[in-house]
Amino acid sequence: MKNASRLWMAVALVLAVALTLFGCGGGSGSSGSSATTNLNTFVTDDLTPLYDQVWVDFYGIDLVRSDGTTVNLYKNAAGDHIDVRALNDGTNAIYRFMGSTPIPAGNYKGFTMVLGKTVTLYPKASTTPITATFPDELDTGTNQSLIKVDFAAPKTFTDGEGFPIDFNLKAWSIKAGNKIVWSIVKGDGTGLDDPNRHEQHGIEGEISELAGTAPTQTFTLLPKKADDDDRKVPVTTNDKTVVIAATNSDSPTLANGQKVEVVGSFDTTTKTFVAVLIRIRPATVVTEQGAHGLVT
Repeated sequence: MKNASRLWMAVALVLAVALTLFGCGGGSGSSGSSATTNLNTFVTDDLTPLYDQVWVDFYGIDLVRSDGTTVNLYKNAAGDHIDVRALNDGTNAIYRFMGSTPIPAGNYKGFTMVLGKTVTLYPKASTTPITATFPDELDTGTNQSLIKVDFAAPKTFTDGEGFPIDFNLKAWSIKAGNKIVWSIVKGDGTGLDDPNRHEQHGIEGEISELAGTAPTQTFTLLPKKADDDDRKVPVTTNDKTVVIAATNSDSPTLANGQKVEVVGSFDTTTKTFVAVLIRIRPATVVTEQGAHGLVT
């Protein structure tokens, strides 16, 4: 009987250990290893007295983890042509929303940006542009430049946090050969919570996860297929949102699967892109260009 008792005690001990391991995921890693944090990415500018316009083409933004692997925050295969100088009203930074992305929790040591090699700059009070390029050592071989920026110390991000990238234009200069001496840093986020300091602009994509009843609706804007990224933009509408039908014969009613252009700005409270205008695209359409601003 003593041997039988010892045997049952041993079996019970093995079962207890097995249950403990199973409850902890079998020792294959903590449950937090798969946790994600939603990160909102912005671009802004530190005011420069040297230029009225600085046009840069944006192709991609990645965060760099401590182990050197990267997490994509933004990708645009065609390139997004942005006047980064306009992201400051002369007194304060203005923030342009680039996207909302779920990223793995953990430490990050910096970020990289893929920008067009050529930048067009308009000197103060001049209508004649200067064409300059990033240094050749940054070339990716496709008329693009890879910009690498390290954080002062490893950083973790909280859910819903804003990640501002500051084009520190006041530290830019042009040296011999029209090569750019550049400065791009992680911004301090001053004024990021002020809704009046967010630029209004357009984002193209496809409607999914549409919910609510017009005029108050929510949906997720999936990126254009050509962009080939995982960036998703949460969008909200309200009684001030104008919806334009694809053609005169169509109804201006939103639906999943529609290709649209959403014009709006980031709302710091709801952490969504609030639409002021939604233009439903026809099923087949050539991508158009547009402009917006103050009429003078």
